[in-house]
Amino acid sequence: MGKWLVLRGGYFREDDFEYVARAWAAGFDFGYLGRVHWGQFMPGGFAVVWVVARVAPYDWGVVAGVTLAGYAAAGLAVLRMLRVVAGARWGTLAPLAVFLFTPMTLAAMSWWAAALNTVPLQIALPMAVASHVLYLRTGRTAHVWAAAGWVAFGMLFFVKAALIPVVLFVVTAGYFTKRRGWGVLWATLRECRAAWTVQGALVVGYAALYLFQLRTSASGPSVPPAQDILTFARLLITETFTTTALGGPGDWFATAARDIALAAPSPLLVLAAGLMFLLLVAASLLLRRRAWWSWALLGGYLLLADVLPVALGRLTERYVELAGAETRYVADAAPVLALCLALAFLPVLGERDAYRRAFTRPDGGRLRPAWSRAARGLTAIGMAGFAAGAAWSSAELARTVDTTPGRVFLASAERSLRTASPDADVFDSEMPTYLMQPLFGEYARASRALAPFARPVHRATMRDQPPSAAPLVLDDRGRLRPLKVWGKTYRPPDGCWPTRDDGATIPVEDPTGRDDRYVARLEYISGVAQPVTVWLGQGHVDVTLEPGLHAVTFAIKGHGGTIRVTGDRSGPTFQVCALALGFAVAG
Repeated sequence: MGKWLVLRGGYFREDDFEYVARAWAAGFDFGYLGRVHWGQFMPGGFAVVWVVARVAPYDWGVVAGVTLAGYAAAGLAVLRMLRVVAGARWGTLAPLAVFLFTPMTLAAMSWWAAALNTVPLQIALPMAVASHVLYLRTGRTAHVWAAAGWVAFGMLFFVKAALIPVVLFVVTAGYFTKRRGWGVLWATLRECRAAWTVQGALVVGYAALYLFQLRTSASGPSVPPAQDILTFARLLITETFTTTALGGPGDWFATAARDIALAAPSPLLVLAAGLMFLLLVAASLLLRRRAWWSWALLGGYLLLADVLPVALGRLTERYVELAGAETRYVADAAPVLALCLALAFLPVLGERDAYRRAFTRPDGGRLRPAWSRAARGLTAIGMAGFAAGAAWSSAELARTVDTTPGRVFLASAERSLRTASPDADVFDSEMPTYLMQPLFGEYARASRALAPFARPVHRATMRDQPPSAAPLVLDDRGRLRPLKVWGKTYRPPDGCWPTRDDGATIPVEDPTGRDDRYVARLEYISGVAQPVTVWLGQGHVDVTLEPGLHAVTFAIKGHGGTIRVTGDRSGPTFQVCALALGFAVAG
């Protein structure tokens, strides 16, 4: 219920608009599917977006339904993994419930771009573990290929899937290899060489393809200061992960746009969660042989899959503390957490001497009745507390996030563009910053992001912004309004600039100082209709002047310190009375 409550309150934001815009305009080929988006190689995710963008662009109901179905499949995958690893026992319900209801997965589910990565990995990882464990038990090669297939499936959606073979190796070494001590690693490699050969070839091939395609990414890897990495790791693991794994964080901090929230656990909750985790680790080590392997697996996964990729790809000085509170960075660890909890407390199916001698019957590996009753009682108390915390955290997240402005804008923009007159000149404009930041470049503009809503004639005017006497743009509420040039307006002191030789020269201040696309509004007087050319540096646009006193607005690309309006030397004269140069906004 909490998952649906939060997912229903989510909505499109930032990367989602670029995904839909690219999918809607692109063909279904590797040029589209194989592009690396800010470090993410996700042809599977782009394939899903391509289909949805053509069936129901910007329909959150469809997106929410697909996401929820994927998460349900992930829950079944985790259930299968737990049953294969530990058998059909009541004890597996506790780690399954942790996966299903932990708040650490909420933010990733309510943001489509994050869900496209995370949810398929939450399916692929437990399914790969189940297939690999079946191979270890039966020796059947079919399970080797099944495990590799699930790893490949995960790789289509998330680069973190390349670490699934590491999870398989640690599980094998810790719980399925009889050799102890340092020799366990070599024994694991030797005894399962068929599996590691297939998995290794898959990872190497994927790494080569990823590195080749990395040239298509808008950003490359970077190494922030070590102190920033340590701070990020401390916040993400000891505060965000631990509290959400146990049902927190309780409180959330909404971003400026209020369309997403970050974990904001209280210091008291952070301390309590840390102590609870230490207690769980200590209890498992005291009770269960080999329990330390599960905690080593969990800690290693968090460092390699959740800390390192963010630190090398997205961490900046101003983003350290915010990144440490992003639950979406640890959402993929939820199935690993469920697996590790099971391995830390439950025997692997068929395992003998799983528990230490002081806790078992003299004739076998099962817990003594007193210890068994105590374990069940403590588990029930702990799960009740987890459920209460998770329900509270889910409700608080749903209350904190407000996607109403985005919903209103998109609904209004769709209505405005679909009902606009074919004769209307709809110009391009920037998307509201509460939906997309300018760092998305051309995809942060209405001509790209909202193209699925526009008629062909309006897509053309938004793209080209040809000369128009009465252009329209979308405002921050999605309504079409008269265009206003946001920038500087130039007027000569004596009425109009004189026309010498073949035109008029107007000194201007370059808004950005680089070759860029601007919007200009030209006020002029002309005796007859005549063509002129407006120059900004090397960029130019052809404009037709109408007879009389008029104004014309158009886009022009270039840079420099002057605007020059030129006409036919032998033709009639004209005068430029005012010029505005800048960017399009709603008037």
